[in-house]
Amino acid sequence: MITLIPETSQPEIDFIKTHANTSRFTICDFHPKNLENIATPTVYGWSYDGIDVVDHHAPDRRFQKPISSGPLAIEYLKHHSTAQEAIINHTDTDSIISSGIVTGLLPPLEVLADACIAADHTGEENEIADFIQELEDKRDFDLGINIISAFLDNKPLPQIALEAREIRKRQREIAFEFASNAKIQGPIASIVTTETIDSVLLVPFLPETQIIVLTMPFRGDSKRAEVKLRLGRQAHTEMSLQNLNIQRFLKTYGGRWNAGSNRRGGGIDLTPADAELFVVTNLLNQFA
Repeated sequence: MITLIPETSQPEIDFIKTHANTSRFTICDFHPKNLENIATPTVYGWSYDGIDVVDHHAPDRRFQKPISSGPLAIEYLKHHSTAQEAIINHTDTDSIISSGIVTGLLPPLEVLADACIAADHTGEENEIADFIQELEDKRDFDLGINIISAFLDNKPLPQIALEAREIRKRQREIAFEFASNAKIQGPIASIVTTETIDSVLLVPFLPETQIIVLTMPFRGDSKRAEVKLRLGRQAHTEMSLQNLNIQRFLKTYGGRWNAGSNRRGGGIDLTPADAELFVVTNLLNQFA
């Protein structure tokens, strides 16, 4: 069983429990608030009060590398039987695959782990990730599981999957155009856009950048901005967005060591252009 709960930034454990259908469940691909201070580290994430957490978002040095919840789910099955219930709060590639693996709905295959890494970290083309990532906003985990299962079984894919792949292809082309026109200021590349794009797609096209800043209208509101941050390939091995005190100036920001945004926190009350200037200025002060 997979249970999808409302998408909020770092929900409390008690909030998660109110949405669970069973007393023992496994959390996949999101970070409960304060978990790193109360839970026991495991090879697949965390364990707390009978709850297993298969996740890579916590501010923990173990996860400051290209790791995703999908590979951690494979590790989980080396130590546990399949979970009775997996709880997720979003439906990107990593959430679908990790929850599918821990519940036994998907097999623990390296090809699925590779799809998670492509979707989360490299932005490179991947047959599975390029289907699933563009369907995230539908919040339909059954659809994602069914598409991946059909792909693995060499069965015909539904039209919605084929359309999603074409959208992803176009998004990658747009990312190239954006990267070509990015504003470069020291270690930072910034882009203001009127449309939403997955920031990971920019990484291959900005190879000399340490930090990528992407601002856009928040849910179509041109007077409010969504801000996405992403470490680029030139970020040194010890760099982490979680260590840059971003919430000091962008209070609704949340994310993992190499990527994050203020989307789940509601955006910021600035235009995208003003948000770009505000965020880049504050980040440059970190390098001064």
